[in-house]
Amino acid sequence: MTEAEIITIIRREIKEIRATSVNDTMITATILRGVTLLGLAIKKVAPSFFNKRISLSSNTHIFSWPSDCASILNVWDMEDNAGDITGATNATPIVITETAHERSSDEITVVHSVAGNTAANGTWKITYVDADSYSLNSSVGTAAYTSGGKAYKEPSDTVKIHRAPLAFTTQENDRLWYPRERNIVIDDPDFTYDLIVDYVGMPDAVTDIPAEYHEGLVAFGVIKLIHIPPSDSKNFNGLSSSLRINSEIWLSILSQIEGGLLPSNEPFNLPDTDN
Repeated sequence: MTEAEIITIIRREIKEIRATSVNDTMITATILRGVTLLGLAIKKVAPSFFNKRISLSSNTHIFSWPSDCASILNVWDMEDNAGDITGATNATPIVITETAHERSSDEITVVHSVAGNTAANGTWKITYVDADSYSLNSSVGTAAYTSGGKAYKEPSDTVKIHRAPLAFTTQENDRLWYPRERNIVIDDPDFTYDLIVDYVGMPDAVTDIPAEYHEGLVAFGVIKLIHIPPSDSKNFNGLSSSLRINSEIWLSILSQIEGGLLPSNEPFNLPDTDN
């Protein structure tokens, strides 16, 4: 379900179709609270479920953390392997624009951080189109490309940049990083390239919760926002029934999460070398 669909169902369940005492801002805030609680329940069962990977670029040695980042797991130096994507067609297959890419048909290419047509993100076998473009085999576009994107061939000698305590940083170290005000600071005077970062994401949107648990977001919204009138009101029985049913749904969703085996989004392993 989309957030708009969840809002509509919550309004129907609390018998307040038009915004009077409960407005959409209140409902949205309540839904996001439900996202957080369901996210915590999911992480309890599958700690790596919200682990993500992103490419980061900077003209300095300072890289901003992803906006949904709770903590950094690994930082990888992609050296001169990452290329800039400037287009991703909303087509089947998706055709990537990467100027002077030097990639070949059947090469395995990892695409990260494409905005808009996010279906392009992933690991693909490609087909050469021309010097500035290639297609992602078996891909299906889902939206117009808007911005961003990196592509790289995962190398066999990827270098992991190790985290260093602040006391050990000298700005002369080789392949060390440290956090500063939600930034990744690379402590290596020779570093000039892109990063791939593995991190723990914070669920902060409806789309972060698996669709099979969206009924729980509806139920949580109803539980928190419903107003039960006096017992002599004509709406008392209906609203009381709605509260009871949604309370049962919320507990059922939590039980499903706790008793289920969720798939992991843990990033694939990159070889760790210090050469």
